[in-house]
Amino acid sequence: MSFLDSILSATSLRRSPRVAQIKEIRSNQEGDVSLASEFITAKKHLQMTQGPIETKKGKPFVTLNNRKRRSSDKIVILNEYIHEGSADSGFQSTNENETSSLLDYDLLGLPLDVQRRYKEKRKINTLYDWQKECLADKRLHLGSNMILSLPTGSGKTLIAELLMLRETLVNKRDCILILPYVAIVQEKMQSLAVFEECFNIYVEEYAASKGRMPPIKRRNATSMYICTIEKANMLVNFLIEDNRLDRIGLVVADELHMLGEGSRGATLEQCLSKFLFKQKKQIVGMSATLSNCDEIASFLNAYIYKTDFRPVKLIERVKLNNSLYRVDCGGKLIFERDLGANNLLKKDPDGLVSLLSTLVPTKSVIIFCPTKQNCENVCNLISNLFPKNVRNYRASEREALIEQIRDENDGRVCKVLANGILNGVAYHHSGLTTDERQHVEHAFQTGIICVVCCTSTLAAGVNLPARRVIIKSPYVGRDLISKAQYLQMVGRAGRAGYDDKGDSVTIIKSGLDEAAFRQILSSPLGPCTSNLCNNTDLASFILDLVVLKLACTKEDIMAILSITLLGLQKSNEINSLLESIIKDLEEKEILKLEQFRQILSSPLGPCTSNLCNDTDLASFILDLVVLKLACTKEDIIAILSITLLGLQKSNEIDSLLESVIKDLEEKEILKLEQGRIVSTFLGNATFNANLPPASVPIINVDLIKNLHEGIVLASHFHLLFTIIPYDIHVQIDWNMFHSEYMRLAKGERDLLGKMGLMEGAIIRLILCGKQLSTGEPAMRLYIAFMMLRIWNQEPLWEIAERFTVPRGWLQSTLQATCSQAGSIARFAERLPTLWPLKHLLPEVVQRLHECKRPELVPLLAIDCVKNGRAQLLYENNFKTVGSIAKSRPDDLIKAIGKLNMAQARKIINSAKAIIRDQVAEKAEELEAMGADTSDLLSI
Repeated sequence: MSFLDSILSATSLRRSPRVAQIKEIRSNQEGDVSLASEFITAKKHLQMTQGPIETKKGKPFVTLNNRKRRSSDKIVILNEYIHEGSADSGFQSTNENETSSLLDYDLLGLPLDVQRRYKEKRKINTLYDWQKECLADKRLHLGSNMILSLPTGSGKTLIAELLMLRETLVNKRDCILILPYVAIVQEKMQSLAVFEECFNIYVEEYAASKGRMPPIKRRNATSMYICTIEKANMLVNFLIEDNRLDRIGLVVADELHMLGEGSRGATLEQCLSKFLFKQKKQIVGMSATLSNCDEIASFLNAYIYKTDFRPVKLIERVKLNNSLYRVDCGGKLIFERDLGANNLLKKDPDGLVSLLSTLVPTKSVIIFCPTKQNCENVCNLISNLFPKNVRNYRASEREALIEQIRDENDGRVCKVLANGILNGVAYHHSGLTTDERQHVEHAFQTGIICVVCCTSTLAAGVNLPARRVIIKSPYVGRDLISKAQYLQMVGRAGRAGYDDKGDSVTIIKSGLDEAAFRQILSSPLGPCTSNLCNNTDLASFILDLVVLKLACTKEDIMAILSITLLGLQKSNEINSLLESIIKDLEEKEILKLEQFRQILSSPLGPCTSNLCNDTDLASFILDLVVLKLACTKEDIIAILSITLLGLQKSNEIDSLLESVIKDLEEKEILKLEQGRIVSTFLGNATFNANLPPASVPIINVDLIKNLHEGIVLASHFHLLFTIIPYDIHVQIDWNMFHSEYMRLAKGERDLLGKMGLMEGAIIRLILCGKQLSTGEPAMRLYIAFMMLRIWNQEPLWEIAERFTVPRGWLQSTLQATCSQAGSIARFAERLPTLWPLKHLLPEVVQRLHECKRPELVPLLAIDCVKNGRAQLLYENNFKTVGSIAKSRPDDLIKAIGKLNMAQARKIINSAKAIIRDQVAEKAEELEAMGADTSDLLSI
């Protein structure tokens, strides 16, 4: 049944002469008549017989935003999926109102099954008039670029999601969604996880350390790349370099006004400019605070859809002294009422509690504070002033939340945060860990806490709508807020689907602050201007263009710069800017255009053997001898002749071999017996431990010396020092060194003194501030101090803070130390002189592994899983990433407890993504080897 048939069936007009005429016309044409024409014909016929088509709200379909429109302007373009599937779509109607519902709510011509599932998952019952109008625009359907300029909370996200679904499911191309902050990317990943489940679309995170470059090649599937600005630029670079940018059919840039935000704006401009130049596909930008839309539209070659529509009424107010003023549409303050005396003036001079009392605990409030410290102070103030009924509200859930945070932070939680949560208040800023911020956000969204004290970054951050927004001071740090920042903050109040109304209150003081804030309210938004004129950012952009082979002459670069926002706004300055940047890059020997052309035209360099390196060749020869693959020089030469080294450097084999064997004999690793090359005890130990032969004499001497000086059995510190690797370097804090040294037992210090590490020597090092080389005893001792604290079960993040080293470096060092301990234990097994270590080190290795159990490492790659949770998962038989990927949220909650549903889903989705990517990467490796993976997997 066609789309026209659906309408006619609904109105019982199938047998009319007019219908017969329509059918005859349709059957005489090649193929079907266009659906747009079919719709016009059907609508005109219905209007002739029954009057205007009515929507469920009783408004004519052709009347949008209370303006009369021609019906031809409001055609809903429907693709072939709709045309062929309407009979079984579930939308076949029995009355006129239901039919016009289909006309109103068609979602960009997506397959009807996709529309149905999308509406179910997003719980969509109706669309706003502006959404219908936007989705019906022919230019959007034809792939034109668009700027969507609407207030915060008006429903822009729906347009973006539908466009991405159309691109991935109908056009079979990937798309990129650019978001300004890591936290928003993480939130969007959770929100779009449903697309993976329902539509077989891969939603991939590109933020912070996540995101493979270049991206994994998907087979028979498409991807949505959810990126921060920086990662999006990197992604576009890699796709250009890999000649895969044609896989991207759509780029959606949320918060497009970020183009004017310093270096990050310059990066966004670079990204969009490269995409515009290289790929003539669709770009959609969205913003609530973009004043110079026409100029940005010229840059993107886009049309503008703009409206002031807001689904929930927002009332803006200002608290000046003890009076409340309403902000009118022109930015003027209209007196509303007096607030009366503040009974808590000494404790709460701004009267925050009085502004909260009528809403909490059942309604939510966001308080924007000028600094991070002020966030914590306000949180502490409010939590101590809230009455008992607010404190008792959902008390058990608040206590459970604190326990979750404590469990994930090695038993620690900020006292201010914990006290605040118990009273329904929390603070939110960059000083919290990612997990802590996510806990606060989820608790606020679910109503466990009702007040969040935050910095201005939350205004452009995660989706945390509130019934009321309070701006405690019109400052961000020491700077007065801008009009754009103000609009973003107040825009958080009264979001659709959460409240039926919203309001904001800005607290200002009489005098200069009042005058400045009145000026902000009455002034227009400032223009969004390019930041690519900054020398550093422009130099980076030019270098990208050259390396990516998008430009190799000054004229090429000029041509690309001319299509940027910078080129549009400062066309007269482009030439001088370019001359300056290229000159600077040439002076720094970063860019020489003539030399670079030669590089581009030259072939790849050959792949040559590195086995000629003495260390590697020595290890190889030792392996051959110990494994009895060779026992004479002639045997070794015969084997070397079939290596790549033998093929490329056959004339040098003899001299290389002579030199290496002589060196191994001097180190007593190999020896000659009656013309045969045999391995010594030391050689066998070296092979068993898989240690590099070059380092073995030093390791062996140190181990024997340590044992001869004695072992302090009262602690394990001496053994820990023994197993510290020789190839790790760190910047030493000598004051910390001396402090840690003095904490050692006297027996340990005496033993170190015999090894040349006496207190006097340490003090001399402190005074001269000497920087040590890798492998020196004092360097290894400093690292041993860190390992001792890990041995004593202190949290890694505390140790990292104490020694001012990155947590990642400390984790890597722990892993290297564990590996070295295992090697030395195996080394001692083959040497009688080291028999004590053979018996003592296995316990040390096992104990260190318990601090960082290797079997837990794969689980720690999963989002929301740290060491404590990884151990719980492992103990409850979730021992692999795959077992978690196949589980249900209820299973995880039941198994490990202290886990909410959102976290459980995130853990499972993250595990699925890890498995998916590992399979895809293996497929790429197999294909690189020439294997056909089409019959093995479909990723």
